[in-house]
Formats: sequence, C-alpha cells, structure tokens
Amino acid sequence: MSQIQPQNDQQWTKISLVDTEAIDRERVIGRTQLADDYVLVRVAQRVDFDLLGVPIGKNVHRPRIAMGELFELDSRQARTIAGDLLAAADFFDVIAQTEAQQRL
Repeated sequence: MSQIQPQNDQQWTKISLVDTEAIDRERVIGRTQLADDYVLVRVAQRVDFDLLGVPIGKNVHRPRIAMGELFELDSRQARTIAGDLLAAADFFDVIAQTEAQQRL
C-alpha cells in the first residue's frame, strides 16, 4: 500500500492507496499514553472509484472515528463515550478525594 503526503493546508494528513480503485485518508486527532501503550484517536474515510463507469464514478464513504485499533465510531457514539469518560473522571475524583480525607 503506497502513501501520498498531502499538502500542509489539507484536512487529511495521510492518504493511502488501498488498491487501484480506492484510497483511505486519515487525520490523527490525539494520542493518549496509557501505561506501556497508547490509544490513538483518528478520523478516517474511504473513497472508492468505479474506473469502468462512464463517467468514472466516485463513492465517498461516511467518515469514521477510530479509537485505538479496535473501535470505529460515528460522531454520536464518540460524544456518548466522551460524556461517559468525563462522568467516570468526575466520579474518580470524588472517590479519590473522599479516600484522601478518610486517611487524614
């Protein structure tokens, strides 16, 4: 799979030629260190071409959010997870503060 390096002013930071009829384009949004590993969050999109059509056809797939190597989300799911993570962080802070006060 070969890659094209886009110009600096484009939204996508990496474009990969998947085969003769498709490209994947992506942009890394963030990278969070977790112990000995990290979670990469990126937005990706596939574009297929119908080279036999007259005129040549182009099918632009919906973008997807990739969280790590395991999960692909849409924007609604990403917002839900973000809210859940914020709620978990708030709960964590309350518990940690309560336990710290109990130790005193």
